Amino acid sequence: MTEPSTAGAGGQPGPDLRAARQVRYRTEIANAREAGGTLRMWAAIAVITGIVVALGIVVAMIAGWFDVEQGIEFLLLTSVTSIVSGTASYAAGWNVALGASRMELSLDDE
Repeated sequence: MTEPSTAGAGGQPGPDLRAARQVRYRTEIANAREAGGTLRMWAAIAVITGIVVALGIVVAMIAGWFDVEQGIEFLLLTSVTSIVSGTASYAAGWNVALGASRMELSLDDE
């Protein structure tokens, strides 16, 4: 997208250029908020999946399908990894949303 090349006095961007930038930035802010929400949704799915898998492994250990050593190994390799990555994705989603809010505040100050 090309921006208008209207310059105001003293080499500052003119009103048309400022308005075009604001529209573009507000669109990017809306997209960032949507991406942050999507990240948080997938993070919740990953954490819930990890918890369900952990419960399944515990039930399988209690039922005697495999011994405690194998159960702990499965827990560490699958469910804990899923929970940790889900938590990281959740934090990243909030980081994106907070960045969008900071950008919006800076636009409102102009």
